[in-house]
Amino acid sequence: MPKKAKQLTDLQVRRLKHGFVKGKARNQELIKNPKGTPCTVLHAVGGVGGLYLQVTPTGARSWILKFRTKAGKNREMGLGPYPEVPLKEARDTARFFKGQVREGLDPVMIRKETAEFERRQQQKQIAFREVFNTFLTKKKAEIEPRGAKQLENTFKRYVLPLIGDRIVGQIKRQDILHILTQPQSDKQGAPLWECKNTTADQLRGWLDQVFNHAKFQGVYSGDNPAEWKGNLAEALPKPSKVHNKAHFPALPFERAPEFITELRKREGTAARALELAVLCAARSQDVRGARWDEVDYGKCCWNIPAERMKTGEPHTVPLSDAAITLLKDAPRLHSELIFPGPRKGGELSDMALLNVVRRMHDAELRNEGSGWVDPADGRRIVPHGFRSTFKDWCIEETDTPDFLSEMALAHKVGNEVRQAYQRSDLFAKRLKLMRLWAKFLGYPETGAKVVPMSARA
Repeated sequence: MPKKAKQLTDLQVRRLKHGFVKGKARNQELIKNPKGTPCTVLHAVGGVGGLYLQVTPTGARSWILKFRTKAGKNREMGLGPYPEVPLKEARDTARFFKGQVREGLDPVMIRKETAEFERRQQQKQIAFREVFNTFLTKKKAEIEPRGAKQLENTFKRYVLPLIGDRIVGQIKRQDILHILTQPQSDKQGAPLWECKNTTADQLRGWLDQVFNHAKFQGVYSGDNPAEWKGNLAEALPKPSKVHNKAHFPALPFERAPEFITELRKREGTAARALELAVLCAARSQDVRGARWDEVDYGKCCWNIPAERMKTGEPHTVPLSDAAITLLKDAPRLHSELIFPGPRKGGELSDMALLNVVRRMHDAELRNEGSGWVDPADGRRIVPHGFRSTFKDWCIEETDTPDFLSEMALAHKVGNEVRQAYQRSDLFAKRLKLMRLWAKFLGYPETGAKVVPMSARA
């Protein structure tokens, strides 16, 4: 039977050092450290079997309790630092845990389970906003910047004002339904799911992913409140039943030269940005973010980097003579942006270009004209619609191969196999196409040779 350790007093415990004292080996143990480093010493203090004062080579001291469970497992657990935890408290705590052992319990497992329970309870107090921020950080590494920005803006507009500060673990299906059916003031109070179904359906998909992320993080339990099948599908009509994807209202290509003539009469940065967008059949955001160092006059091109493209891939835009003239005439306003906004260092807003179209439309109506509208539905045109105008012109007036006009619009062409083998960006042919487009719009030729794309052109 092993000898019991001598029961030490407070004073004796206070005097215990790291050194291994000869003649008192039965009250001491050595913990083997990596080769070449000093050993940690355990001093038995008595009073409770298995209670030790641990002293490291640096002099740090703490309590250790060793015991064997009824299942035969050797356990070791810390009881806190010394002298913050005094001798009497350490012995009382050790006796409590030894009592649990006699009852057939395992204090180490109980402590772990308690800590895990407390951790989960604390995590359940996390607000939805915090979970979304971690999800957004993860997504930014997976999707292109423009998509990540759209995701962030959508949640800021429709979700965070309603549940951003709510505890994520308390959010239920009714909260998600409230988000998806919130009335829209710009649509006479119609529910979001009905009047903006594309946005609402995409939002539901993102919410589904956010709650899956929350479940993975351990801060949400139970069924996903944003799941569609067997959940929201029972409360909302199918997207296909309410979805009515409206195309951007576009001007018939026959009226495009007339529009450009009126546009060139207008002054201002926004008007010139819109003019370049039409000339290049470019997206509004690409033009608004255009920088001087992206333009190469010698090669007649504008190189848009991948991080600014919707596709996440770099795109080279051929510049017609008219586009180059426009850029060379644009004032340098001590900004890296070609079309800087009114705020220092900022881009033009999308509304700036739209307002140019609105003012032109109103002026046309005042002159008893028909206005700048899409004849298909009578809606006023928008800047993005000129990409459709350009596409119609390619089809109707030039017989341009579809893949070439799609490349001009910076769309992905064909399946993955075709994309892998179609490595050329057909820049020379696209440059000829853009020069033809400028000529059609009424811009004078400046000496560059324009090669027709077809006999019809």
